[in-house]
Amino acid sequence: MSVNLPFVTIGIPAFNEEGNIRRLLKSLLSQKQDNFRLLKVLVISDHSDDNTDSEVAGLHHPLVTLISGRRRLGENARLNEILDHLPGKTDYLLILEADTLPKDRYFIHHLVRSVPSSRKFSLVVSQTYPAPPVNWFNRIINFGFSLRINIFKFAMSAPNLYLYTGARLFSRNFLKHFRWQEDLHEDSYCYRRAIMSGLPLVKSDSAAIIYKSVDNLCDFLAQSSKFHKARQKETSYSTIYSMRLDISKAISIIWSSFLSQPLYFVTYVALVLLSLIYTAFSPAYTPMWKIYKSTKKIK
Repeated sequence: MSVNLPFVTIGIPAFNEEGNIRRLLKSLLSQKQDNFRLLKVLVISDHSDDNTDSEVAGLHHPLVTLISGRRRLGENARLNEILDHLPGKTDYLLILEADTLPKDRYFIHHLVRSVPSSRKFSLVVSQTYPAPPVNWFNRIINFGFSLRINIFKFAMSAPNLYLYTGARLFSRNFLKHFRWQEDLHEDSYCYRRAIMSGLPLVKSDSAAIIYKSVDNLCDFLAQSSKFHKARQKETSYSTIYSMRLDISKAISIIWSSFLSQPLYFVTYVALVLLSLIYTAFSPAYTPMWKIYKSTKKIK
């Protein structure tokens, strides 16, 4: 029976991820393989100048392969490098951010279980949740995440880009005609190509990935400006950011959010307005945008 299980290869682009990479790899290697077989975990370090490479190499696990870049090329280029090194037996490719963690040992199981019975699909995308807050600023950002998700889920037309970000399981069939465009934000570009492929795009209800949200103003402004600049660039290629918004539902969600946590709400809105001003004076988007250090270790 196990002979017919699909082979999964995991790809992780990494740049200065010493704070989380080993914990992530251990979590992936301990996943319950009852409906898939793990073929390889491929980590491509984008010329990291911290201990990322030694953290990976120190595991000495036969399924983990580390490729160390001699110069920094950016995340999209490293993602394409993962495609170039994909083992021929791979049925599904799972792409993960190095600063995330599966919620449990059945994370990959849930992704694979969400694959249509025909096995014809573009992506299966996980749920995404912030880790518990470490300080007051972090609480504000997590509050904002919850507010946005409620708007995206209940007041915006579906499917939409905002609900299809997270860890992604790619079908081999989709990857035959896919490579990342290196000057665009990788997740929005990936979503657009999945929609254009005509293959089903699936959201898993049970597979969950945990990430650490930013916990200081500098990182928040850098992260927000990156999103806004990437959105501006993507808009010139497609209309994926043009989605129908139910104004009355959005107002209801916003009002309920304000009533439940007025101080958090007002603070978050002020941060958003500040980020828009900051973005206006920020440089154009580049895949080698500076990292946000406060997101790199999940506690």
